[in-house]
Amino acid sequence: MEPQIQYCTTTDGVSIAYYTMGSGPPLIATVTSWESIQFDADDDFGGVFFRTLAEEFTVIRYDRRGTGFSDRDRTDFAIDADVRDLEAVVQATSLDRFALFGLFHLGPVAIAYAARHPAHVSHLILYGTYARGADLTRPDVRQSIVSMLRSHWGIASRTIIDMVAPGIGGERLDALARHTRSSATGEMAASLLEMGYEVDVFDLLPSVEAPTLVLHREHDHAAAFRHGRAIAAHIPGAKLVRLEGDVHFPWFGDSAAVVRAIEEFLPGGSRVHNVSTRK
Repeated sequence: MEPQIQYCTTTDGVSIAYYTMGSGPPLIATVTSWESIQFDADDDFGGVFFRTLAEEFTVIRYDRRGTGFSDRDRTDFAIDADVRDLEAVVQATSLDRFALFGLFHLGPVAIAYAARHPAHVSHLILYGTYARGADLTRPDVRQSIVSMLRSHWGIASRTIIDMVAPGIGGERLDALARHTRSSATGEMAASLLEMGYEVDVFDLLPSVEAPTLVLHREHDHAAAFRHGRAIAAHIPGAKLVRLEGDVHFPWFGDSAAVVRAIEEFLPGGSRVHNVSTRK
């Protein structure tokens, strides 16, 4: 299965790249931040992970505005802009009801969408994410990271990946950094990170009606485990699964545990897969 890129247009005229892969109940999975869905064809990154999910589900993935194959000329950095991207993909794929998988910086977008469109979201899965961006780290650290992204994108891309995915290996780290730089400019990455730090959907958590699964690795370096615990505590009936490991990306480390948790949570997911473990 190879992803075939298609395009749709948001209500404010932005072109969004997306693909569908597999068969079965629909599962829309966001990117984590500014990386592109073009990585999903690469077995060293998300390829095995998403193809494994596509054996049970129709996986739909898209590039957020400002990144990847979507329109790069982004000027609106409010969360509503990202929600419009998701709404456009839902309309383009003619989905009435689907499971929504929100990862890291797009987790708040998934929360906002689920709260606003309860009739569409059958199940909500949140991985390695947060509800209030200002709580991710101290203000001085936030400013330092943003400044590094703007002034030294080459160094910053590798440094950040090394920080959130420790031990993945020099060649794969370099390749992921190159992929990341091809997906967004340093200025765009900095602006998106600033947006992430300003996002606050905490008050929307009690409004989420969909059955919710919160997946969080115990020693996640991008978003501490306490953020997942706080989300699960404030979404009615949410289930929190503590995963072992310190690698942020779900397709590295014990990726089989992530797939297994998703398949056990969603109707239609029955088989337990042996996903290649990448550390």
